[in-house]
Amino acid sequence: MKEKKEEEEEEEEEEEEEEEEEEEEEEEEEEEEAGRDGGRG
Repeated sequence: MKEKKEEEEEEEEEEEEEEEEEEEEEEEEEEEEAGRDGGRG
């Protein structure tokens, strides 16, 4: 029983890390788009 709970906690941590990485990538893309828009004017 105890081992199963530890595995679930590890999976949750991995999912949280993946979500954080995705958010960082989205922010970088938004910054790049903003930079391109600013360069046009």
